[in-house]
Amino acid sequence: MKKITLVALVFCTSISAIYAQDKAFHKGSITIDPSIGIVVYKTKSHFEQDSTYYIGSSYVTSRPTKDDEDGAAATIYSLTAEYGVADWLGLGFRFGYSNYFEETKKDSVFNFNTFKYDYYSYKPEARSIDLGLNINFHLVRGKRFDMPICLTIGYSNFKYSENNPDIDLSTRDNGNAVAKDNGMNYGILLMPKIYFGKAQHIGLAFHIGYLGSNYPSITTSDNSDSNLNDNSNALFKLKGNGFNMGIGLSIKF
Repeated sequence: MKKITLVALVFCTSISAIYAQDKAFHKGSITIDPSIGIVVYKTKSHFEQDSTYYIGSSYVTSRPTKDDEDGAAATIYSLTAEYGVADWLGLGFRFGYSNYFEETKKDSVFNFNTFKYDYYSYKPEARSIDLGLNINFHLVRGKRFDMPICLTIGYSNFKYSENNPDIDLSTRDNGNAVAKDNGMNYGILLMPKIYFGKAQHIGLAFHIGYLGSNYPSITTSDNSDSNLNDNSNALFKLKGNGFNMGIGLSIKF
């Protein structure tokens, strides 16, 4: 009786393992997914700084604040990797590079040779680099189809360059033209994948969902990379929450 029970247990375990291996994702799966996408953010900014002014016979210091809501959009180039720690659970990392859309601006500089203003155009640049941890829940799996729900959180670096040549039109850097900060990124994404061929090593990967970022202490600097926030004890915060969608490849090992 014990032998029959043992044989039955081994048989059920083997069938279960074969069934799991027949799915597009299972324990031990390794996937690498390069992709491209867009994200549209609703942004909230907060700015405050010390302001000193003279009233009567003394100086008075106040700290005015300003809160704004705006929008932003970017192209995101991503690379994710994942390892299956269980048939339904994967752990991995995410690298993302975001190039934000910026409008061309116009400015002018006085030309002392011609005693006229020279008009010119320039385009600011804004980008962010994300490094994060992914936790994927593979609740819907088929032979060629996989649709994990991804929770992602991690580090983000943001940099904005004005690129206004200002006085010297032969340069692209302008004093007081750079803002930067280290913050965090987070999100939840639905990431369906469809695999092709007999071996099913290559497939199409899609992602759609929510991405957010938070930069709690943005500093501004000039060409010498000094912190101009110290001049008036300024504080600038930026937060973005938005909709993300994209497409790419899924390479499975």
